[in-house]
Parts: sequence; structure tokens; C-alpha cells
Amino acid sequence: MSIEDFAGAALQYVGAPIAASGMTAAWLKSRSAGREVTTNTRQVRDLNDDLRRWVQDRDRELSQELATITNQAGAPETVTMRLARVSPGSQLYAASHVTRLVAAKRAALHQYRDEATRKLREFDAIVESEGRLHRRARRRRGLPELRLALPSDCRETLRRWREDAVNPADPSSTAAVDDPTRPELEPRLRQLEEGPEPDDLRPGS
Repeated sequence: MSIEDFAGAALQYVGAPIAASGMTAAWLKSRSAGREVTTNTRQVRDLNDDLRRWVQDRDRELSQELATITNQAGAPETVTMRLARVSPGSQLYAASHVTRLVAAKRAALHQYRDEATRKLREFDAIVESEGRLHRRARRRRGLPELRLALPSDCRETLRRWREDAVNPADPSSTAAVDDPTRPELEPRLRQLEEGPEPDDLRPGS
């Protein structure tokens, strides 16, 4: 056997295991990406659910806060009102009544901004962890791209928070809410309220 033939046979002998090893590594990477896609999809679904619950819970709190403000504005003096330096009884039709309603709504929007920003940062980290193999696994399973979004009821809730504050005792007395989530300040937040809803992001949707 010539040196050339010997070298060729040796390369074939050594190359086969190397090729097999490469194929095994690629298969393992693909399988790992599949598992990560499952985990990431579940994590984003949890983020969507958590943000939905947060908005719903905060809306109930805000409704109670607004009712309390109006009740205090027309009620006899209480310890709470003295601490807040609110005059008893005479505030029901006063401008200060609407001012307090505005402040409560703005506080809820401010807290929504902070909570949604935290969720978006978690979401971004998940998205950035995926690559070509993950996208291929999603297509193979019929999974949509990852997306953080609010359902329609929460979008309607935020719309109400942004509406002018109205004095229940005098509907003609209103004041605009200085919205800290308006698009020119927080453009990414509006992405949560536009496009497909969370239920449209599940397999087969």
C-alpha cells in the first residue's frame, strides 16, 4: 500500500467518527433549543398572566380609592382627613376634590408604567436568549413569536384610567390626567396594548 493510500484510509477511518460526533452535537443543540423554547414560551405566558392580574387588582384598588376620596369630600371630619389636611364637608363641589381624583388616577398609571417596564425587561432577556435553532423549533411546532401583550379588558381599564377625572357630584367639573405612560414618553408600553392579545399567541391560534 502506498503512503497516499494509507493516508486516505486513515482519514476515512478517523473522519467517520468526527462526522458522527458533529451530527450528534448538532442534534443535541437542536433538542436543547426545543426544550428552551418550551420553557421560554411558558415564562412569557406567565409574564402575560402576571401583568393581567396586576392591572385587574390595581383597578379594584383605584375604584376604592376614588370612592373614598368622594366620600371624604362630603363627609364629616375624620382623623384621616385631618392628617391629610382636607376640610370636612365643604370639598364635595370644590376643585380640590377633582384634583385628588386626578392624583389617584395618575398614581395608578405611574405604578403601571413601573410594573410594565419590569415585565418588559424580563421579556427582553428571554427573547435575547433565543437564536436560529429556537426560531426553527418554533416554526416546526407552529408556535408564534414571543410577545408580551395585554388582553382587551385590561386595555379598556387603562383607557379609563387615562380619561379625565370627573366629580361624581358635579359631572361638569373635570380635569385632565397627566398620563406618565403617553406614547411620547413610553412608546414601548403601547406595544402591550396593540396587536394580538395573549390568547392569540398560543399554539394553533
